[in-house]
Amino acid sequence: MKTQTALKPARIAALLAAMTAASLTPGFAATLYWDGETSADWNALTNWSTASDATTPNPAAVPTAADDVVFNISTLNANVATTANSSMSANSLTFNNTGTSRISSNSSTSRDFLLGAGGITANSGAGTVNLGNTSATVRFGITASQAWTNHSTSNIVLQNAGGAANTGTGAVTLTISNTSTGQMSFNNALQDGTAGRVLSLVINSSGTGATNLATNSNHSYSGGTTIQRGIFQSSSYVIGTGNVTIDAATNNTATLRLNVGTYTTGTAPNQIITNHPVNNTLIAGASGGTNHLEFVHASNSINYSGDIILNGNLNVGVRNITGGATLSGDITGNGSLIKGQYQATNSVGLLTIAGDAAHRGNTTINNGAFTLAEAGSLTFYIGANGVSNQVNGTTAGLVTFNGSFNFNFSNADASEGNSWELVTVSNKAYGDNFSISGFSYDESENLWVNGGWAFDQSSGILTYAIPEPASFAALAGAGLLGLALMRRKRRSV
Repeated sequence: MKTQTALKPARIAALLAAMTAASLTPGFAATLYWDGETSADWNALTNWSTASDATTPNPAAVPTAADDVVFNISTLNANVATTANSSMSANSLTFNNTGTSRISSNSSTSRDFLLGAGGITANSGAGTVNLGNTSATVRFGITASQAWTNHSTSNIVLQNAGGAANTGTGAVTLTISNTSTGQMSFNNALQDGTAGRVLSLVINSSGTGATNLATNSNHSYSGGTTIQRGIFQSSSYVIGTGNVTIDAATNNTATLRLNVGTYTTGTAPNQIITNHPVNNTLIAGASGGTNHLEFVHASNSINYSGDIILNGNLNVGVRNITGGATLSGDITGNGSLIKGQYQATNSVGLLTIAGDAAHRGNTTINNGAFTLAEAGSLTFYIGANGVSNQVNGTTAGLVTFNGSFNFNFSNADASEGNSWELVTVSNKAYGDNFSISGFSYDESENLWVNGGWAFDQSSGILTYAIPEPASFAALAGAGLLGLALMRRKRRSV
């Protein structure tokens, strides 16, 4: 049996020397600390240290894609700015500096910064982090899925375009986590990589700090956006080209907040001012939490023209804005649409449905006014006696029906005397263009009728009574029950 021999002091010294040399060798993963002053050069070795609390020793090379970068050494807490005359890279960026930190180019020439799987972390107490500059641009490209985490009360701001790296292919996911009041802001376009990398965005924030997309930037990333927790706020009418999913887990709240302004072209007096709609397909998840869609703007109405799929419930809040907010796409799924308050100020405003709302859940109006536009429709699914979806709620505003109702009788119990309470809100009105598909209005009875079916606008109750034999024949000949289940799909312009 072999016996182990203790290492001699000379051998230990040699090993330590070799390890130190390796840590200073380019290509070997290391943690490098910034010790430079304001507007110092990223490419100068004297601006980096391998020690967390001292300006020396300097590394053998500036940070590479394998290295973890920390701002700053512990004895430097001031406004610092790094500039470079070439592309930059790191595995991760960590900010402890209590002053403002900036990474930018040293000229008007745009530079690339390739960021690895380590992502970005701003620790508690860190100052504002500016990535890029309006005059000295840096495109931050992520080479692998990663998290950007802000534990600070200050903000992290991506000043220039960024997203998936322009090198390599395959999908990458950027997860945003704000754990305090500090925000994450993208002041320019978020994009896929030019070589084929596809960017997906995930919001999972336990703090109150929002994640913001800037106004009218070309956010063209195509992997979609998922809001699992926290606030995702967009002032842009383009939220990438993929689906937007709001899917909060149990005991969590996930919010998509839209603050979409006007877009102006031309010059007075011939300028064109339009309110561009947001047209992503919106999916409300069913993970058990609370999903919010909120609209806010100083003056302009907002139109969400994308389809909405309610796998779970969706709470819609509208701040008091002129014209309110409109949902003009189709609404499907098994969940309920709930008109509630705008969370930030508890204010309420008008919500209009101008598309085909065929979801199987309720349409609940708990706060503010609600309108079914002339181009819009609501579908009610009639089941066993008393079983159906409803328009309900405790609204203090007026509920107006200018569009049409559709009744789906596929699973209806058409038995004598059965009834269904479809509209339970008390403050309601029916416009001159209101209609029910397949039904006609009987002025003498003040009822909408179709064979044995009758709907009373004033009570909001649908009833069934077995029709007379002559009515059966007419009903069969006209196929009115079948017509009641069909309606030409309409969309709002």
